[in-house]
Amino acid sequence: MKEFSMKFDKNRILDKAFKFWDLLILVFFIAVAVTAIIISCNKEEGISVQIYENGKVAYTLDINVDREIILKHNRIQIKNKEVYVEYADCANQICVQSPKISKAGESICCLPNNLVIVILGKSNYDKIIGGGK
Repeated sequence: MKEFSMKFDKNRILDKAFKFWDLLILVFFIAVAVTAIIISCNKEEGISVQIYENGKVAYTLDINVDREIILKHNRIQIKNKEVYVEYADCANQICVQSPKISKAGESICCLPNNLVIVILGKSNYDKIIGGGK
């Protein structure tokens, strides 16, 4: 008598399921990436700069006027509608290494010196984070 054996190929079934879930996860991550790019590209230009020292607003300045702000521990530059920290006397220098900011909602922080710089715009998003009028 011939022996009848039904071969069940587990690898083939798992391979199909694995490809389906891989594709589904890939589509999800692509959608998240596209959404993040769209949101980051649609930021509006900043209209003013708020500088906080020790949690209190120290300055609110027009971003269109080039100037240098010298504080006790930091030197801040507003130039060509961009803001950056030129000098800080803190040890880690993260604020100095931060990129220039110019869009509404962007910020630079110097935690050792209790300094926060925020770009304000005229959108409703600023009202949500507390920067709008």
